[in-house]
Amino acid sequence: MENEKLFELMEKMYADLKSSQEKIYSEMQKGFKDVNGRIDGLEKRIEGLEDKVSGLEKEVKKINFVLENDVKPKINVLFEGYNSNREETERKLEEVIKEQKETKEILTLSIKSMEEDIKQLNEKMDKVEKVTIKNTYDVEYLKLTK
Repeated sequence: MENEKLFELMEKMYADLKSSQEKIYSEMQKGFKDVNGRIDGLEKRIEGLEDKVSGLEKEVKKINFVLENDVKPKINVLFEGYNSNREETERKLEEVIKEQKETKEILTLSIKSMEEDIKQLNEKMDKVEKVTIKNTYDVEYLKLTK
């Protein structure tokens, strides 16, 4: 009888143990399903991100292509045009400055010459004025003597 009780007790312990194991197994399976679900969600999100990154890489390649083949050459042409215009402007400015210096020299010489002419004319006018005054006196004297 004791063996029977012992056997029953062992059967009960076995049943409880088996029940606990099944419960643990079931909970573990449920946990695995949850983890697998999360992993699947993460994988989908990663795939979405990879698609977006791939799209961005394509866009960056397009932009680089446009920059290298369209924008950069145009900037180079603009820069060359700017340099050409700057050089031409500097050259013309130097010509204008040279012409102005030459004109200034000519005007300075002309003014000096005119000053000398005016001085001579003033001296002649002074002489003419003196002669005119003398003649006026002489005419008056002659009028009086007549």
